[in-house]
Amino acid sequence: MVPVLLLAGCSLPSRPVPVVRDPGAGVRVYLQPLPQETHRLKFVISSITARRADGGEVALLDDPREIRPDDLIGHQHRLVAANLPPGDYLGLNLQIEDATLMTDEGENDLLVPEEPIAIDEAFRVRADQTTALFLSLSPDRIVTAGYRFTPRFSLWGSRPVLPGLKGVVTNNAAGTLTLFEKKTPTVTNVVALGRGPGEVVFDAARSRAYIALSGEDAVAVFDLVNESVRAMITLRPGDGPVEMALSPDGSILVSANAGSRSISVIDAVSFVERERLLLNDRPSSVFFDPQGERAYVLQESSGMLTHVDAHQGRIIDTVHLEESPVRGAVSDDGKALYLITADSADLLVVNAATLRVQGRKYVGHGALCIEVDPFDGLIYVGLSSGDVMVLDPGFDLPVDTLSTSGGVAYLSLDTEENTLFALIPEHRRLEKFDLVSKKLLGAIEVDEGGYAVSVTGER
Repeated sequence: MVPVLLLAGCSLPSRPVPVVRDPGAGVRVYLQPLPQETHRLKFVISSITARRADGGEVALLDDPREIRPDDLIGHQHRLVAANLPPGDYLGLNLQIEDATLMTDEGENDLLVPEEPIAIDEAFRVRADQTTALFLSLSPDRIVTAGYRFTPRFSLWGSRPVLPGLKGVVTNNAAGTLTLFEKKTPTVTNVVALGRGPGEVVFDAARSRAYIALSGEDAVAVFDLVNESVRAMITLRPGDGPVEMALSPDGSILVSANAGSRSISVIDAVSFVERERLLLNDRPSSVFFDPQGERAYVLQESSGMLTHVDAHQGRIIDTVHLEESPVRGAVSDDGKALYLITADSADLLVVNAATLRVQGRKYVGHGALCIEVDPFDGLIYVGLSSGDVMVLDPGFDLPVDTLSTSGGVAYLSLDTEENTLFALIPEHRRLEKFDLVSKKLLGAIEVDEGGYAVSVTGER
């Protein structure tokens, strides 16, 4: 059996699938983590312009940006997220408005360059692509003569990292993917994918990702090595796929089609839809059991739970629950389903064979997503309050809590580092936490409408 990573989907309950704008013709400029030598500095960037090859300039900043290196040492910061006219560009011009240096005697004003700083690096903007640029400040001779601010910047385009260090965030409203290096973490690329990207699942053995595109009625097959779309699995008009699940052996992909109230059973080798099963209501989530024989489909509006034989392409059973199931995951031994609901503060424990509710665990209201660690069986539930509740299957109450900066729409566990990634769409952030100390290890900035995240090494 070929090993792959199985992703338990986590996203906002009852989240509408927006009709989003077409992505592309965009540029993102990231200021790389600043050197330690800048910790006493503060400066203001009043403007950033892109220099066209034909001699014109295009403004990229709406407002001045104050840079406080103490806040950015060791952290990447997005300076620009804008659209540019397609064409060839020679680089950026950056104007410094103000700079100060903290000394033992207090804060001293520095003399800043009168002319914009020209940063040369040719790049091309295409109508169907998003261009990511990375700006770095050299630590050498930042302040000269004791009073002159003389920064030297370098600029470069995206440089793919090894697939084994890679993570992906889908941005539903922006129509983009944010690719990042998971250890630091830092953004390494932004890719315009299509309208309405939703769930993303990794097939690590084949170095590919599958991404649901609700606005395209399709599933994108994304090459994690070349960072490009390898193929597009076209579904039927109106399907509106948002959620997906991949079997553990990587052979079957199940797409939950919210628009047509159906699921598609797709051959993940030939990229062909093998079966189409009609449901009673709009599917809100789908996930596999550890063996990959069975898939479970939740239908929030009607309170339905459907058991599917994915290999045979048939519905085994459907039951009605008292609560409205939003997201689910399977226990580490495959014997129980854990379901979060839209109208209860309890996590439902459902027998995986009979589909009968056999217990409840209190997590609190506002549960948005769920993830289970298959190694130790711990259950992680993200809440709209910003808390992540940690539950042990042997107890009815949470055994630990982790606090984030906002409503947690998606969780992803990394087995290689024993870390947790939490997606916070309201702040356009992805935060990384150590699972032992519960401390924040880093964060990256993502595009509008962050929907799902997947990392290599995911449990």
